[in-house]
Amino acid sequence: MPFIVVDTDAGPAEAELVRPRSASALLVLTHGAAGRADSADLVAVRDAAVAGGTAVALLTQPFRVAGRRTPPAPAAQDEAWVQAVTGLRRHRGLARLPLVLGGRSNGARVACRTADRLGAVGVVALAFPL
Repeated sequence: MPFIVVDTDAGPAEAELVRPRSASALLVLTHGAAGRADSADLVAVRDAAVAGGTAVALLTQPFRVAGRRTPPAPAAQDEAWVQAVTGLRRHRGLARLPLVLGGRSNGARVACRTADRLGAVGVVALAFPL
């Protein structure tokens, strides 16, 4: 699995990308506030999506790469996420694929808040905090 580092104004984001030969879409998944991108539920969604022909990136947001367990204020977190997803899509022709965003808990929130801005065609929300 390719490991991609994407620079943002908030620091680097890290993504693990799994891309089937003929991917039909790109799903970018992220963790909860104190979680990890390789949590069991995110990995299960990744595996199912890849089996269905979707490229999937498990993205670790900059605040977690830096070792913090608390995300920044929503506006700052959203900006870093948008920069990370935009940078990720510049790799290997990913920009041409329809984009789906997703996450667990706080990651689901950031995915929902930024879906329109990033032009996502869908959102996957796991353990979504109401």
